[in-house]
Amino acid sequence: MGVDTGRALHVVISRRIGRSDNHEVVYIGVHENYQELDALMKRFNVFICVIDALPDIHATREFSRRHAGSVYLNYFIENQKGATDWNYKDMIVKENRTEALDLSRRVIRERQVVLPRRSAMVEEFATHMAAIAKRLDEDEDSGEQRYTYVRSGPDHFSMAFT
Repeated sequence: MGVDTGRALHVVISRRIGRSDNHEVVYIGVHENYQELDALMKRFNVFICVIDALPDIHATREFSRRHAGSVYLNYFIENQKGATDWNYKDMIVKENRTEALDLSRRVIRERQVVLPRRSAMVEEFATHMAAIAKRLDEDEDSGEQRYTYVRSGPDHFSMAFT
């Protein structure tokens, strides 16, 4: 289960298809409070959840405590290089935002994800996925180039999926 936090809680739940690396999205939804997330954890028997730690760090920490061993707080570290850092002891995930978004886009492009039947919620999910674009930025002083993702609209489901 992936959760993007903010005014609302955007949730994407998927499961692995057999022994492959492919996944099936089984739930897409918007929720108002963390108690609703508790119910989803139980309803879908979620064993790993990654939730955006910010902006409400206190609520996300409490949610993680209620589901000890299953909920990881996610932090994007822009200057991080290399693999995602899974801190199993503290239940924290640190990753480079651009690299994480690259990976989530790749699995969609390569059709490694099966989406639910078309509905208004799936349409909204698709709109959010398309609301961020990769752009090459160059530092005027150093000439250093790097890719970043920029938003063109709401991207909450995109972040929950990532």
